[in-house]
Amino acid sequence: MTSRKRERDDDATWRIDEAVEQLQSTLERDTQHKLRALDKVLALIDPSDEQYNVQRALVDGDAAFYITELLSDPSASVRAAEAVAAVCRHSAPSMARLAAGPLVGLDSSVERVSLNPCQSDFVDSGAVAALVPMVLGRAEAAREAAVEAVTALCSFHQEGKLAYLEGLVQALTQRQEVQALEVVDALIDGMECGGEQASTQLGLVQQPLLAELRAGHGRPCSQAAVSLVGTLCEKRPETASELRDGGAVASVAQHLLHSSQEVQDIAARALWLLVKDERSCLAAEGNLLGCDAAKLAAVLAELVEVADAEEVRARDGFGGADSSGEEEQCTNGGPPTPTAADICHADEATELLKALAAAHPAVARLVQDRAVPLVRASSQRCSIM
Repeated sequence: MTSRKRERDDDATWRIDEAVEQLQSTLERDTQHKLRALDKVLALIDPSDEQYNVQRALVDGDAAFYITELLSDPSASVRAAEAVAAVCRHSAPSMARLAAGPLVGLDSSVERVSLNPCQSDFVDSGAVAALVPMVLGRAEAAREAAVEAVTALCSFHQEGKLAYLEGLVQALTQRQEVQALEVVDALIDGMECGGEQASTQLGLVQQPLLAELRAGHGRPCSQAAVSLVGTLCEKRPETASELRDGGAVASVAQHLLHSSQEVQDIAARALWLLVKDERSCLAAEGNLLGCDAAKLAAVLAELVEVADAEEVRARDGFGGADSSGEEEQCTNGGPPTPTAADICHADEATELLKALAAAHPAVARLVQDRAVPLVRASSQRCSIM
């Protein structure tokens, strides 16, 4: 038994050494050699190994450096990204425990979950910076592989998230790749943003963000820009003051007035988070809104009314967004009736409408005349992914 185990260990060590040697020779070889070397790495990984023996051995052989170099080679970049994901991904048993909630219960602790120890090696090698252009690029296969790789690098790993944020901010500020706004929004929604490094990077985001907001509604990245305003204000409340000073209130108000209902919903959240700690900016005197408060209130009232009507229907047992009434309207050629399922931020819209009513008598009259339900029975919050 001991002899057979030793033979298996020797065979595994030989295969790892061979894979590392092939990786080390890829820089001077053709595409097929590079792909074979990466395939060998992929074949070695055991997703169920909680000790990460193969991954540790590969990293000890400088595999992180060579795989990162191959990320910059167009002929091998997709396979190299797949290798990054495979080497850095947490083991299947660990992910299963995390999904089951390892921190729930008095006898639970994070030590019960063995996380991948190789993520930092790839971050230090520059893998994240090499993956960002692939994430933002147009090639679908490269983008999908890169997203998998950065997901593995950032999973339960603040260092990876910070490196990813820095790469995205560079794409925004140095290469004007505004499509990075959506990725930044998704990233910071799930990371700790209070540290100095994160604060510095998020400060750099503000100018390209404000520029995209000022460019107007209907642009490919305008929805992402509006959503990012809300996320920034939620994750770092002190950012709201800086964005207000940059004119974000008027810009977001324009998106709320003139965009699709989906964007209006997102804009209601963003505008509320912008002004909730400084409601004086809603007053007519400063004109920071840059628009007719009553027109803005009418949009908010509609969002609240749609959400409230759907709540009533659901409470009374008449169904929701898939009810026959809506289907009938769709088949008759009219647009589908907006429902509360589409309104994720009715609570924020309600609070913003209250604040506007307190600052503008015309809005207060509008709310009274329309009998807008400012006290809602339940919350209709959901996440924008």
